[in-house]
Amino acid sequence: MYIKIYADGASRGNPGEAGAAAIAYDKSGDVLAKSYMKLGKATNNKAEYYGAILSLKLVEELSYRYSINEIDICMDSLLVVSQLNGKYKVKSDNLSSFHSECEILLDKIQEFSYRNIEFIHIPREENAIVDKFVNDCMNEG
Repeated sequence: MYIKIYADGASRGNPGEAGAAAIAYDKSGDVLAKSYMKLGKATNNKAEYYGAILSLKLVEELSYRYSINEIDICMDSLLVVSQLNGKYKVKSDNLSSFHSECEILLDKIQEFSYRNIEFIHIPREENAIVDKFVNDCMNEG
């Protein structure tokens, strides 16, 4: 089974009030699961990393219900996608723990069975649905 996850993080100010979200879709475009987390005060990059973490936790959760063999995780953060794909080094001590958490989750997911997981950088406008979801959740107080 193929799933596509759109993930995002938002910070109102940098740092500022922040949140992260992820939405998982099946091949036909039906929503399989959603996840959201309020982060309190955080930087934009931290919020984006939390979006990646939430997406990987969705993969883990969905793995118990579906036989998933291919996963695309789409994000508009070039920094986070490039770091998770190994193209950029993690130079910031503030982000290294989040990067490590993603690597631990990836290893855990791979233990279940082989899965092709790819992080894909997309333009911000293609991430509008999950961006709206993050902001709507942040507005709920």
